Amino acid sequence: MKRFSGWLRLLLILAAAAGILLFFYHCPFRFFFGVSCMGCGMTRALFAAVFRDFQTAFHYHPMLPMLLPAGLYIALRMFCGMEVPSKRQNVYILLFAGVMILTYIVRLLAGDPVLQPDFEASILGRALNFLQGLKN
Repeated sequence: MKRFSGWLRLLLILAAAAGILLFFYHCPFRFFFGVSCMGCGMTRALFAAVFRDFQTAFHYHPMLPMLLPAGLYIALRMFCGMEVPSKRQNVYILLFAGVMILTYIVRLLAGDPVLQPDFEASILGRALNFLQGLKN
């Protein structure tokens, strides 16, 4: 029964991911605020990697190679019951988050075209423009 619940959980996760991709094809953070999030480009990078275009994948998001060990760990934890001591797991999570933040800052400062802001097209930008139009 436990093995069945693991497969069911995986199926639910995949269904949720598919739903999110269908409803938010682009970054929801960018959609609402007009600024790219730290993970912007990761989905496109993953799709490019699936089709073995690793140069394009790395262009979309340089942290894509970090997904493999993270995904492997999650799969081993879900299906094989593998556990890493919580202290070590917390160190890995903090290290990953730190590298992700550093990568985001470097990409912003370098003017990465994947992260170009588009405030005017965001929900917040349109709402502010609407309110400003009412004021005038």
